[in-house]
Amino acid sequence: MPLHGRLPFALGHRPATISKLAVQLDAKKGNVAHRLKVLREAGLVHIAETRQVRGGTEQ
Repeated sequence: MPLHGRLPFALGHRPATISKLAVQLDAKKGNVAHRLKVLREAGLVHIAETRQVRGGTEQ
């Protein structure tokens, strides 16, 4: 099944970072980030929390 079909099931009803989802789905972080952006823009997912981690921002 393609990433865009597996991602909503991996999220379920709990928050997850892009890194955690990439590991869980055996996918590249960039692909997961892009697909999450598409889902977010469609109103299907939302950012639960944002925090600073090692000079970057984790959502």
